[in-house]
Amino acid sequence: MMNIRKKTVFILLCSLIAFAYNANCCSCKYFSKTDNLDDRILESSKVFSAIAIKIEFVKDSNLLFNIETHLIKTTFVIKKVYKGNITADTIAIYQEDSNCLFPFKLNKQYLVYSNIEKAREFTDQCTPTVELEESKAHLKLLKQMRRERRI
Repeated sequence: MMNIRKKTVFILLCSLIAFAYNANCCSCKYFSKTDNLDDRILESSKVFSAIAIKIEFVKDSNLLFNIETHLIKTTFVIKKVYKGNITADTIAIYQEDSNCLFPFKLNKQYLVYSNIEKAREFTDQCTPTVELEESKAHLKLLKQMRRERRI
């Protein structure tokens, strides 16, 4: 009886450890992990509010390994630009098809932070990107930084 309990406890512990290890497999390679919002704004190439109007998978060639990968391309209608130069009415933002995806939803408005990688604008869950309704502190800081001409 004791042997069965030990095995059960051992299996449960191993399962918990495996789950905890895999729970956050996101590696933030495009953005730093600082919690300082000032720094996150400064390191982003663009910061803008926009509505997600189209989400699609697109093929991407990885020339280094000669393989084809997939990206998630989200097209946004621009509402307001806080940082960077965006002259078009829409912008395409890419994400790697990985555990780091920011969960954009169609017809929702976001405050998007992006950075240039592979000649495209990228974002992911490592950025401070948020739904616009949750961005009050972000917008206040962005407006202050613009008044101070820091961005």
